[in-house]
Amino acid sequence: MTEKAQRLLQFVGVGEKNAVSAKKIQAALGFSPRITRLLKAETREGSDPSKMIISSNKGYFVAENIHELERYASKEFARARENRENARAAVAAKHKVIASTPRGEGL
Repeated sequence: MTEKAQRLLQFVGVGEKNAVSAKKIQAALGFSPRITRLLKAETREGSDPSKMIISSNKGYFVAENIHELERYASKEFARARENRENARAAVAAKHKVIASTPRGEGL
């Protein structure tokens, strides 16, 4: 794990109740939201739950217990399922538009 990821890990709180917003991270550590997301992903590489930064609408944190980790995983799976459904609907809509457009008329 890089030094920046370790700094972020030490800065964020344990448990969702102690989550730290991206703005606070940026102000304290100078990491942009993009860099924070990349560092968050880096903490997942070791697969050690005590060093894995997760996030919610409250901010970034390390799971306090297995229940917080399970809740996070459930939310992410649900979000992925919804994104897949939205993508399929968009492709289907595109094909309907193309099929109903007379030749020679651009979209």
